[in-house]
Amino acid sequence: MGGHTDIVELENAAVAKLGVSASGCTLLDVGCGTCHRLSDTVADIAVGVDIRPDLLEQGPSGIPRVAGDLRALPFASLTFDIVWCRLMLGHVREMEAAYSELSRVCCMGGIVIVSALSTEGEMHELEPFAHTIERQAVAAYDVGLRLEKRQDVVVDPSVSVRALLWRKNAT
Repeated sequence: MGGHTDIVELENAAVAKLGVSASGCTLLDVGCGTCHRLSDTVADIAVGVDIRPDLLEQGPSGIPRVAGDLRALPFASLTFDIVWCRLMLGHVREMEAAYSELSRVCCMGGIVIVSALSTEGEMHELEPFAHTIERQAVAAYDVGLRLEKRQDVVVDPSVSVRALLWRKNAT
């Protein structure tokens, strides 16, 4: 397996194995790029946000999208039932700020799904910023998220795509 499409397919499989349905939910895709994932969602409301307006413009029409930064999302607190941050956390140096914003826009009891490409348990060296699962856990717990499920899809014994399902504490 080698190209971008292969990685996206593996990541989609890892997220699907988490067993989260967006049916009847509000969904935010942070780092959505061209909004391709949102084309197939069953969410009642699905919104994409990306820091690159040029990518957002390339996406299919009819999908709400906004230019914005993961570290300061342009949405009210407690807005979305499900928040995706898929294959992009490794592009952000300030992981704690990222988790804080993901949690802030997620409803109480809602779900945050974070996925990443990894090699032998760590982030892939192609990602500019390596955020270990341990560092992510600390950052997530600090902002009221708890790890509910982890799913790895293995390319070969040394490479996998990791998907993490965090639930926002109701208290």
